[in-house]
Amino acid sequence: MYQLTPVAEGLALAIPALLPQHIYMSAMVTNDALTYCVASLAIWATLRAHAGDWSTRWCVAAGALAGATVLCKAYGLVKVAVVAALAVVMGMARVLWMAQTARGTRGRGAAPSAWAALRPAVLVPALALTVGVWPSVRNQALYQRLHVDNFQFFRTGMHSQPPGTTAGVSFTSLRFLRLLEFPWIHVAHLDSFWTEMYARFWFDYEGMTLTLRSDRAWMERRARIQQQHGGWSLATWKAILNWVPDDVPTDFARVARIAYVGGLPLTLLVLAGVALALRRFLGNFALALLLLHLAGCLCVPLFQVLRLPYFAAMKAAFALSGLSSVPVLAAGAHAALRGRWQTAATLVAWLAVAAVALANVGYIAAFKAHLAPAG
Repeated sequence: MYQLTPVAEGLALAIPALLPQHIYMSAMVTNDALTYCVASLAIWATLRAHAGDWSTRWCVAAGALAGATVLCKAYGLVKVAVVAALAVVMGMARVLWMAQTARGTRGRGAAPSAWAALRPAVLVPALALTVGVWPSVRNQALYQRLHVDNFQFFRTGMHSQPPGTTAGVSFTSLRFLRLLEFPWIHVAHLDSFWTEMYARFWFDYEGMTLTLRSDRAWMERRARIQQQHGGWSLATWKAILNWVPDDVPTDFARVARIAYVGGLPLTLLVLAGVALALRRFLGNFALALLLLHLAGCLCVPLFQVLRLPYFAAMKAAFALSGLSSVPVLAAGAHAALRGRWQTAATLVAWLAVAAVALANVGYIAAFKAHLAPAG
C-alpha cells in the first residue's frame, strides 16, 4: 500500500508493539488476549480474500475467523459487522461489474458466473454468523436474552463508582495536563472519556493497582480510608480517587508521566494517518477495512460508557483489537511527509518510541520494588 523504508516500517510496528496496555493485556492468558489475536487474523484473512479475488477458501477463512472473535468476547461483533458489511458491498459491486462485462462481451464468450460475483456477499456473512451465533443462542436459552453481563450475576463495586451518570461524562475533552499532575485514576479526570482512554492505553494503572495491593504503605492507607468511611461505598471510592501526590509511589508516577509524554506524538501520528486515510479510502478496500475496524473498536468502550457511565466501564482494553489497523495508518502519515518534515517527524517519533520503551522497563523495575517479599 505504501513504499516504506525499514526505518518507517519499524516505527509503524513499534507503536502497537510497545503500547503499555497492549503489553499488559497480552502478557496474560485471557479471552481478551485471544480476541486480539483472532481479530487480527480475521482482518488479515479478509485482506487476503480481497487480494485473491474472493476465492472460496479465503471467504470461508475471513468469515469463520470474524465469527470466532465473538466466541472469545462479545465485542468481537465489531469484526463480524465490519468484515461482513464490506464483503456484502464488494459482492454487490462485483455483481454490477460482471453484469456490465457480460453485456459488453455478449456474443464473444460465456457470461461470468453469478456465483463468482456473489461469493463474498454470501460466504463471509454466512460463516461469520454460523460460527459466532452460539453465545447468543446459549444466553437466550438459559436467560431469555441475547447478551448477559458478568456484573448481573456477581456483586461488584462498579455501580458505586463515579461519575455515575452519562451527563457527568465528558466526551470532548482530553485533560492531558491534569493527567500529568495526577498520573492515574483521579477525580480530576476520570469523568473525561478520552482522558481515561489515553491514560489506560499509555500506562497500565490497572496492573499497578494490583501490584500496590501487596505494598505495605499502600495497604495501610487503604485500611485507614476504609475505617474512616465504613466500607467501600461511594464515599470511599471518592476518597480513593481523590488522592494527593504524597499518597502514591513516586517511581510509578515518574514512569507514567514518561509514557504519557512519549505516547502523545505517536498518537498524533496515528490520528494524522486516520485523517489522510479518510481522504483516500474510497476505492481502496484495505484502507476502508482498516478505518472501519479501528472506528468500530473505539466505539465499543464508547457504547459501554453510554450504557454504564462509570470509570470502570471506560475499557480501553475493549478497543485493543483495533491495533491491527494502527501500523498501516501510522505508516501512511509518515509516507505522506516529504524532505525535512519527514526527517523531523521520524526523529521525534523514534525518540517517543524510546521514551515509551524506557517507561516499560521502568514499570517492571517499579513493579519488582513494590512486590511483597516472598514468605
